[in-house]
Amino acid sequence: MTRRVTSPVFIGREAELRSAASIRAEAVRSGVGATILVSGEAGIGKSRFATEIASAAAADGWTVLRGACDEFSAEAWPFAALAEMAVTIREVLTREAPTELEQTPWLAISRLERSPETEGGPSLAAGAMAYLALDLFQRMARVRPLLVIVDDLHWASESTRHLFVALARGLQSVPAVVVGCYRQNEVGRGHPLLPVLATVERNARPEWIALDAFTFDEVGAFQAAVASEFRCDPVSLFSRSGGNAFLLEELLATPAGTLPTGVAEVVLARLEALGADAISVAEAASLDSSLPIAVLARAADLPPERFEAASDMLLERGMLRIAGEEAGFRHALIREVIHDRIPLSQRKSLHRRAAKAFQLLESRRTSEAARHWILAGDTAMALGATIAAARSAAGLGAFPEAADHYERALNLWAAVNDPEAHAGMAHPELVVATANSLIQARRYAMASTLIERELRTAPCTPSQRSALFVQLGTAYIGQEDLGRVMPAFRKALECLDESVSPSQQIETAFWFSIEAVLTFGLDSEVELVLRYIGALEGSATSPTDELQLARMRAIVAITMGWPNAWELVEEVLLRSQFALRSGTVLLRALLGEHQWNCTDGIAERDRVFEKGYGPVQGVEIDARIAHSFSRLGRWKEGLERLQALVRELGEEATLESESALTIYGWGAMLVRTGRTNEASRWVDLAAPFTIPVITCLSMGFAVVRVELARIDRNREASRIAVESLIHGVSGLFMALSAEAVAFAVAVEADFAFELGVIEPDSIALVDSWIARLESCLVDAPGRVHIDDFGTFLEQCRAERARLAGADDPARWERLAMDWEALPRPYHAAYSRFRAAWALLTGTAPAPHKDRQRATALLAQARATSQELGAIYLERDIESLWRTAGLRDEPRPPGPGNPKPKASAGPVLTARELQVLALVSRGDSNGQIAIALDISARTAAVHVSNIMHKLGATTRIEAAMRARDLGIVESLRS
Repeated sequence: MTRRVTSPVFIGREAELRSAASIRAEAVRSGVGATILVSGEAGIGKSRFATEIASAAAADGWTVLRGACDEFSAEAWPFAALAEMAVTIREVLTREAPTELEQTPWLAISRLERSPETEGGPSLAAGAMAYLALDLFQRMARVRPLLVIVDDLHWASESTRHLFVALARGLQSVPAVVVGCYRQNEVGRGHPLLPVLATVERNARPEWIALDAFTFDEVGAFQAAVASEFRCDPVSLFSRSGGNAFLLEELLATPAGTLPTGVAEVVLARLEALGADAISVAEAASLDSSLPIAVLARAADLPPERFEAASDMLLERGMLRIAGEEAGFRHALIREVIHDRIPLSQRKSLHRRAAKAFQLLESRRTSEAARHWILAGDTAMALGATIAAARSAAGLGAFPEAADHYERALNLWAAVNDPEAHAGMAHPELVVATANSLIQARRYAMASTLIERELRTAPCTPSQRSALFVQLGTAYIGQEDLGRVMPAFRKALECLDESVSPSQQIETAFWFSIEAVLTFGLDSEVELVLRYIGALEGSATSPTDELQLARMRAIVAITMGWPNAWELVEEVLLRSQFALRSGTVLLRALLGEHQWNCTDGIAERDRVFEKGYGPVQGVEIDARIAHSFSRLGRWKEGLERLQALVRELGEEATLESESALTIYGWGAMLVRTGRTNEASRWVDLAAPFTIPVITCLSMGFAVVRVELARIDRNREASRIAVESLIHGVSGLFMALSAEAVAFAVAVEADFAFELGVIEPDSIALVDSWIARLESCLVDAPGRVHIDDFGTFLEQCRAERARLAGADDPARWERLAMDWEALPRPYHAAYSRFRAAWALLTGTAPAPHKDRQRATALLAQARATSQELGAIYLERDIESLWRTAGLRDEPRPPGPGNPKPKASAGPVLTARELQVLALVSRGDSNGQIAIALDISARTAAVHVSNIMHKLGATTRIEAAMRARDLGIVESLRS
């Protein structure tokens, strides 16, 4: 039998209890009553909250009357709440006012006490009964302060609703407090309680207390406070209960691995009451923590109108919730209860319908389709879907996930009739694909074990054996089992015969040459490599084959130091304009691709142009070099390289897909230094050619779009940039999205600050972005090391805290130090600016030491932004400096702080100078009009005249021009 657990303290509700206590105290002091409305979801603790209030009031000597409405007997017993109070009323009157027992109010109420089961309830009209009760309660309150609690107002009958309105209105003139508790999620559109709440709000000005679910920390405190023989993992306890107090108690009263009986009874009773369609939708939703609505509709197998009606009912009852295009249960434990009741055969049918629905969605949902086919018991369909999921993951760079899918496919193989037909490949080919993903995920030992077993046990063609040995040699490299590497590659060569395609022969020989000659430097193998080159020369059937042969020749030439090495490299470059992107060791070394090696990269880029191979190769190399310049803070050099490239290519050059790669290198520098028009032109060129899965293209493209949106204060454009990026990538490619996401979260936080409102939708969106980034932190060694990913993720979290109104200056200072160590000077300056912002913009005035610290941080950030030319960051720093009224430090004239030259600019009127100062600050025409007490139309005319005089086409250009001429600085001085 389940043992109930009760909490000795009401964890996490101290603030609300203090609020309720202060209302009681005020009622006693002033003799004026008050009303408290307590709302929350089912099981969230409203009744316990009311109990705590009642206990405290009773201890203070109050009279406490409490009654509850009933879901099932409201119609049969209209005055249920008042009838429950009747026993207490009798006791109080007998003790303190016995003469009241002979008066009409008590005589009417006593009928409820005597005959609650009478059909139709008392014959007295609801309004009359309500005002008789009010009359009695007013006299009781004058004898002793009175607390009246009505629980579960959402189930109240019409008569009880009359009573509650009468009490809320009529007890305002006596020392009394009326408390009404109801479930917010039960009060949907058209609910009869809504006009009652509106009337009470209008006439009684109640105190509203909304009880939310427990936070993770409160769940831990709750578990520590209750008396229970069962201990639960806090993470599991929180995820299964969702912080619901009722579910928490039930879980703590139940051994691990079992479902709480009390929860199951309540959930199933509520579900049965909603009807067959709601049950169908709930059972379909129980298949997973969340499902796309389109999948849920097909799994429920209902006509559209019935599905929508049933879904709306479940939403109104608070059982389901919708986030974006996905629906799921509010609490994992409720999902477990419903899923547990579904018969096995019906469960398989549900999974089958869900799998078919997932296959109709975009390819990124192939993994869900595979999982549901497995749960449906259809191994043949599961095999094909699992391999498709593996290919999709590998194509996105998510190699650990791809390896998991491939291994699952191998386990399904034996259970399928004619598996090759469903898989579209032979078993050794599946092993090769699996091993390749395992190697990419750095699970080298698993890959070698898998291949060795396949070579021992499975019949293989020469082509398959050769491919297996190539993968085996690569796995041995990862394990640093170097003595077995070359034997494996040599066996791969020995397997080649006339049955193997020329392309595979060339590819195998190429990898042998990479390892034998370039990696191990085995002079003894050079002759073998050259022999293969000669033997395969005439068999090349495609440009790719010819390129591989050219690479093999170049590898040998470079390794042996032959004088014709560069000519052979030139041959490789001539054969493929995308040679750098192929990722071979040779071309990485030749073209100085390593992100820190800017000098070598520049030399190789110039050499490429000298040899006449530009512009494509030169642009690609330059873009990577520019990315290094940007990261290292060498913006001036990077932008000089861009100007040189533009001169060489011509202003109107169309670089097609390479324009997007250019954005990867120069885009952020262009925007942050105020060259937004140039950046926008590159973005327009790049947009048609940007593909999400090409990392350097899409990641840099998204950063620039977010930065442009941040400057324009265009939150929608920022969201679109991030959403289009992170939903098209996964795995290691997702990690490269971190910078764009970090500054998009900054946009959300900026909007929240300007609006003065914390928007739950914004927080939910940001949380989804951060969760996508955090998916890169799974314990999978196949992630390419990205040295700034963790720091960008921490910046996302710091911005999220700012968005939620919990800005932390210490966190930003730690971030600044982390950025400094990488080094990333721009991001370090930005973090210092944010730290100063947090110190100066708290709810209370900043103490002197915080202002001193903020001044030092802003001075550091300003120096860096001036050195880099980051004009927008400098503008934000100066704005904060002025707004906070900080004492400025003397700044000697220099490259980053030129001496003002007001006379060098065009002649502006006094009013135009005032307008220009506001334009430079970023004010709109409307803000300028308010500041100068003029019309918005007049402000627009002044701005137009200023732009004409300064030769500017945009407000930003006007501000920059004024700054260059020293006009703004002279105004400030």
